Amino acid sequence: MSQPESLPQRQRSARWGSWDIPLCDQQQAALTGRQIWVEHLNSNFLCGTCVGKTLLADNAHGERQRSAVRAWFPLLVCENAMKWYATEAQQDVLDFTPADRLLDWAEAEGRRMRGHCLFWDKGKFCCDWVHDLDPASLRTRISLHLERILSRYRGRVRDWDVLNEILDGGFMAARLGEDGPAWIFRKAAALDPNLRLFTNEYGILDSDEKTERYYALIQQLLDAGAPVGGIGIQEHAAERFVPDAQQAALEADRPERQGRGPLIPDEIWRRLDRLASTGLPIHITEISIASEDKQRAGNCMELLLDTMYAHPAVECVLFWGFEGRSHWLGELAALIDPQGRPYPAMAKLSDWQRQRITPAHSLVSNDHGIIRLEGWCGRYRIRDEASGAEACITLEQHDQLRTATTLPSTP
Repeated sequence: MSQPESLPQRQRSARWGSWDIPLCDQQQAALTGRQIWVEHLNSNFLCGTCVGKTLLADNAHGERQRSAVRAWFPLLVCENAMKWYATEAQQDVLDFTPADRLLDWAEAEGRRMRGHCLFWDKGKFCCDWVHDLDPASLRTRISLHLERILSRYRGRVRDWDVLNEILDGGFMAARLGEDGPAWIFRKAAALDPNLRLFTNEYGILDSDEKTERYYALIQQLLDAGAPVGGIGIQEHAAERFVPDAQQAALEADRPERQGRGPLIPDEIWRRLDRLASTGLPIHITEISIASEDKQRAGNCMELLLDTMYAHPAVECVLFWGFEGRSHWLGELAALIDPQGRPYPAMAKLSDWQRQRITPAHSLVSNDHGIIRLEGWCGRYRIRDEASGAEACITLEQHDQLRTATTLPSTP
């Protein structure tokens, strides 16, 4: 019987590639015997954070947040600004300004924005005026909200959490009927077929039972014609990460556990495998690591990132804030101190990101104009050192590059 892969082995199996890259000039002539400089620009596995209005504050607090985002987070999501209760707190009184400003800033800084969330399936997060609608009127207002927000951000926001926390909600199904959630997905896709539409649930990573319910929900939606495009998973108690069951038993009485189960990589991979069997990508959408022991939080950060990076279906990890004054769990879950200096968890994140970038190096193309590149998946810049001609190429693990990459002549 073969031994299970170690954590580093799993990461290489999921994210490391070896590619034969044919190179040519603008006349399609093979570039043979050329010294080629290869630079890994960014990973295809993104780390991100939620942001709010304090990000744009014209003060030292806002500048500290902006500096942190520039340093560590290429992916952003609005914590509240795109939610229905924020954009239409009163019926037909619209306010997209906070969301607009955050998206404008993200784009100006070269950051990508996820959409969160079109609807929240818990009644306590729905406006009073929404509760007052009869089923027919609710359908009309849902359709109108989708038309407004999806047209406003068309082409700028690609991924949306559609109906947040269905498993512990039920607002839409209770008012629209069993098909209500699937109808919302179908309606959103009809308005913009280019979107990836996500579910988003919590309590998954530590529970086989809830994982099975989540799998069943996704299958139910798909069977009803809902074009589900991805699976979102939240975990707001990631301070429970431990490497194995033996360590979990030793830590059963720690305050971070509070009577809850541990988060163990082998068990998490099994649950992710179950959800990934749908063929859908997975986003870890909302992560919090809350512990008074900042060194422990750093260890949990590293294990969290290693675990998710080692699963090929996981595309990204987003933290639900990083700074104590703005985090919903306060200073306990902060990744930077009040002066903007990284706590151990943020230092671990920074080191981890650097280690997932293949070091820049030089290669020589063979007699067919091909270079053999080995490294972590992501986006690379390839430059002919003699002419300075260059091109950028995105490499996924199993890409087979049969078409030559053209290195255009420099002006």
